[in-house]
Amino acid sequence: MKAIFTIDLNFEDTKKKEFVTFEGWDGTGYNGEGKQVPVYTNKENGKRYVRTYNRGWRCYHEILSEKHPASGAYKLATCAFMSDSLNK
Repeated sequence: MKAIFTIDLNFEDTKKKEFVTFEGWDGTGYNGEGKQVPVYTNKENGKRYVRTYNRGWRCYHEILSEKHPASGAYKLATCAFMSDSLNK
């Protein structure tokens, strides 16, 4: 049985991708290099987010309107929603 992260119940997959930069913390965005990643919307506030994974938790980062000057990739906010709670 696949574990369900309860945090995911608040987000909906838009089936779209956006070019974003993690600004280096993930080891790939040191000069604004970006990645095409799936976009999710928050059902409560309507804002756009991308999801990252780590061992045992997920984190949603808000997509900001500001773009990186070198690459044009959208910048991301620090993790806004995080969960390690599993609904088994």
